[in-house]
Amino acid sequence: MIPKLSSDVEQFIAASPGGAAKIEGSNGATYWVMTDEAMRVRRYVQEGIEQADRGDVAAWDADEIKAAGRQLKNERSA
Repeated sequence: MIPKLSSDVEQFIAASPGGAAKIEGSNGATYWVMTDEAMRVRRYVQEGIEQADRGDVAAWDADEIKAAGRQLKNERSA
């Protein structure tokens, strides 16, 4: 069963930063409600944390990454 949200709760979640909102239930329990996009980001971050915990990391150079991004942007603009 997939319950439906009321329109006011949907609007609240849509207006929440990152598409996630903490909501209190009528019994006093708290729940997190997230959009599909927020859940995808959460899974992506969790995957990165797990990789780091396993030691599956690599050094990176911010200037090199920015230069590659600029080059890609220039290629797409041409």
